[in-house]
Amino acid sequence: QSAKTWETTPDGRDGFQNIFLAKGYATYLVDEPRRGKAGRSAVPMHLTAQPDDQLWFNNFRIGEWPNYYDNVAVPKDKESLSQFFHQMTPDTGAVDPAVVADAMVAVFEKAGDGVLVTHSAGAPDVYKGINDVDIRKNASSIVHLDLSIGQNFIERFSGDGLLISTPAGSTSYNYSVGGGIVDPRVSVIQVSPIAPMNTTSYRSFTSDVILPPDMTVKIEPEHRGSSGVVIVDGAEYWYDHLESISVSLISDEIFLVRKTDYSYWNWVAQKFI
Repeated sequence: QSAKTWETTPDGRDGFQNIFLAKGYATYLVDEPRRGKAGRSAVPMHLTAQPDDQLWFNNFRIGEWPNYYDNVAVPKDKESLSQFFHQMTPDTGAVDPAVVADAMVAVFEKAGDGVLVTHSAGAPDVYKGINDVDIRKNASSIVHLDLSIGQNFIERFSGDGLLISTPAGSTSYNYSVGGGIVDPRVSVIQVSPIAPMNTTSYRSFTSDVILPPDMTVKIEPEHRGSSGVVIVDGAEYWYDHLESISVSLISDEIFLVRKTDYSYWNWVAQKFI
């Protein structure tokens, strides 16, 4: 989404911009950094064509493509549907919640006091971790997760969960689930499946995936809004209504004090071999 969706509805009715103006409120429409009119980014990203119209039709709860839900308050003519799809815009860089938060602070510092109104993806919970992020169901049952990397939908994963780890976390839980050990001098993201299922009904990748540091990993429950748990470096965050999780590397650095004779690979040999 971009600020365009606040200007008007797909069938031409007033959006919240005009509704608030009519009630006497000064209204500013803001695009998140690396999206829409704020698409100029210092972070490189490769954009590819994405035939994902059906995904957004379903995500915005209009229906299950191509069928509309009963009594849904969305016009069903072809032109309105076309305008709905034309309001979609790709991210032009990795989504970084810290960058988005800093940008919104800057807006209020300039505009003065106000109220920030967002859509469901505009004010996510933000957690920082050093080692890994683990996404699971909040019960001992199989979880089905839609996995996207960057702008690309990869697969619907079925198994116990997905683990996204940093090089620092590659020797932690990641190693236990079969992930690879990564030298901490290499900046990468590792996605590892936890007990993946491979049957005639379910197909999931069974090996870890290594990604460059500028990629964003997005994970969504098969049934948007279902319950789940997000575990960040062992800290559990339980949700009764989970829409999506985005994981990316940030620019923060941690400096460690080491002995002069410290060797990472000697440590690995002593601990694991």
